[in-house]
Amino acid sequence: VGGYTPAMIDFGSAEGSFWTESQLYQVAYGFAPDVPMPEVYFPVQASEWGSLVRYARDTYGRTLTIVGVLTTGLGIDNPARALSDILGAISGI
Repeated sequence: VGGYTPAMIDFGSAEGSFWTESQLYQVAYGFAPDVPMPEVYFPVQASEWGSLVRYARDTYGRTLTIVGVLTTGLGIDNPARALSDILGAISGI
């Protein structure tokens, strides 16, 4: 890929049980112009993304920019709650 526009949006989860942290990082932010937009249907998913943001900082010295959050009314009943959860998970990282 290697270009700058248009951005490719990774709109997935960051569950570590399927992929390694290195693979999650590469999909979420490793192919320019890829940007992460976490799916946060439940609070635990925000925590998983927080772990990936921490991994990127600790391993690669990179700061992941979260461009938005995708959610529905399944586990979190409003987008403001999903945004609050992701901001809480990445604050201080």
